[in-house]
Amino acid sequence: MLTIGEFAARSGLSRSALRFYDQTGLLTPAQVDPENGYRRYGEGQVGQARLVYRLRAAELPLAPLRRYLGAAREERRAILDAHAAAFRERASAVETLVDELRRTLDAEQEAPPRTCSVAAAVLAAALRQVSFAAADPEVRAELAGVWVETKDDSLRLVATDSYRLAVRDVVPERVGSAALRGVIDARGLARLQQRLETATAAVIAQDDQGALSAVLDGSCATIGDRGEGFPDYERILTERDRGEQITLQRSDVGRALTDLAGSDSITIELEPRRIVLSAKGRSSNVPGEGWSRRPMRVHVDGRFLTEAVHAMVGPDLLLEVSDPLAPVTLRSADSGTLSVLTMPIRAPESA
Repeated sequence: MLTIGEFAARSGLSRSALRFYDQTGLLTPAQVDPENGYRRYGEGQVGQARLVYRLRAAELPLAPLRRYLGAAREERRAILDAHAAAFRERASAVETLVDELRRTLDAEQEAPPRTCSVAAAVLAAALRQVSFAAADPEVRAELAGVWVETKDDSLRLVATDSYRLAVRDVVPERVGSAALRGVIDARGLARLQQRLETATAAVIAQDDQGALSAVLDGSCATIGDRGEGFPDYERILTERDRGEQITLQRSDVGRALTDLAGSDSITIELEPRRIVLSAKGRSSNVPGEGWSRRPMRVHVDGRFLTEAVHAMVGPDLLLEVSDPLAPVTLRSADSGTLSVLTMPIRAPESA
């Protein structure tokens, strides 16, 4: 049996992606320890995991991917042909991914301590995907930046304004031997995002005093510090009650939110195999997979939900709710994961 770390190394999938595929039932471990929850995978699962990695790198959504894994040769060919025809215009994105993989193969030297090397385009996208949840510096200066750390061979970015929490894990090219932990402050974030637009390679480093710096194509600038005022976001993630989940197509949810644009409050009604989004007498159905509990209704801030969905990565998203008064969680994955928690709000008087 292989641990999740060994299986990740053998398959090419990140640990966070393996947890996501376990939750969605796509790639379940052979054993799960009932006492500590540790996952164990069999040698025979490596080939299927590598296949899942390749299909997801080609951006095949979960529904056709499930069909592909159980299909015969001709049906598999038809699934691939249909996917290529629908996404032919995105070939440049696949070429970019291949270039990043080639650079990873060439990076043989061990990175210095407290450093993380990542493609500039990957870092820029990850910062955009979480920074929407950062606080206004005029309101909560200590929450106006983005927390950054290296964790489980991943680069993690976190932002929160105390009403919502966004956590993005990406796979870096190289990670130093010591953990890097600190906050890119609001000023450093603005400067970094601007410079990443024209950069190709990025290295985040931290010195012994805790100062964070970014090296972009050989040019270095200070961007933050230890971030001692940043809240313990991991406690928020671990102490929340786990709810039941439903898997949705991100594009379907996006279209439904477009139909409800301008609504301050949106009601999410969760039902078996679908959700219903409604606001001000208008409603839109979104099909999904999962949710076997009784129907549940929760109210969220319309702008917060729209920004979270637009920030998601990959073609699918996982929506998780445990209680109408508990945070709503959105989760998605590509070569890493993005999770966004948003607090529910009071039901509108017309609801």
